[in-house]
Amino acid sequence: MNNLFLLKEELRKNGNKLAYQFLDGLNWKQYTYLDIINSIDYLTYFVINNNIFNNKVYNSGSSSLENTLLTYVFLSVNSSINISTYDPDSFDTKIKQNNIIIIDKIEDSMNFKDFEDKILITLYGGIDEKILPKIYNPKLMYKFGLLGKNKIDKNKWNQILKNDFSSNLTFDRKEEINLKMIESLENLIIDIPEREFSNIFYQKKDLFSLKICALMILHKKKFTNFFNWKDLCNNLKETLPTNLFIDSNNLYRLIEDQNFTEQSIQELLGKNIKRIISTDVIDKNLIDKVNDLGLELINL
Repeated sequence: MNNLFLLKEELRKNGNKLAYQFLDGLNWKQYTYLDIINSIDYLTYFVINNNIFNNKVYNSGSSSLENTLLTYVFLSVNSSINISTYDPDSFDTKIKQNNIIIIDKIEDSMNFKDFEDKILITLYGGIDEKILPKIYNPKLMYKFGLLGKNKIDKNKWNQILKNDFSSNLTFDRKEEINLKMIESLENLIIDIPEREFSNIFYQKKDLFSLKICALMILHKKKFTNFFNWKDLCNNLKETLPTNLFIDSNNLYRLIEDQNFTEQSIQELLGKNIKRIISTDVIDKNLIDKVNDLGLELINL
């Protein structure tokens, strides 16, 4: 899967099968593989109509389908992307160094005084054009992309779809050593039964975070993702998930620090979760507590 054209062709094989479920306000909505193809098309229409090429992108967003699609679309138009943890102390510098900023949501600590004509994309939550003139979320980008469909130069669009993804992708740390881990992740995802549902709450900024959702849709595995603890705690059991993909920091908080919810860990996880998939879990006490809950911990 080196470009959007090949990605779309792979997804097209699955047609109207359920791929993804997400919360839209208080309601659950479902995405099929054809819906994901449409989302890719709408994002590329948006990029072409707004002439967003060869940019520098700072991406501090959590692992999600929307963020995965945005990342691959920007890589297809020769952008360089730095996937990095949000840090209030360095945010001003990141703004100066990049043209496009992708975040989960606007934080009170964020300063936009030097934003000028840069583009801000928030993955969830509301947007306020009074803050910035060029502020979008994926839903708005899909809408504008669809509305601008008839303006598209089809030759340019096809060229973008067949462009190999840019290799100019950097993370908080060097990720070359983690390529074997991604191979293990893919094998694990392949082995998930098609009937099972998975939840994703992965907020580390590493190669794993980029690959989870991409591999889930490529291998026809149903999932949803959460951006924050409130949504996770309120809705974790809603989809009857068997698997929970979670980064080691959030796993520690889930097991050790339950101040964010009055529910016990057993109530929070429900009866269906059997398997927790994470990375870099080195705390033996944490591993023992997960095992004591009767859960399988896969530590890649």
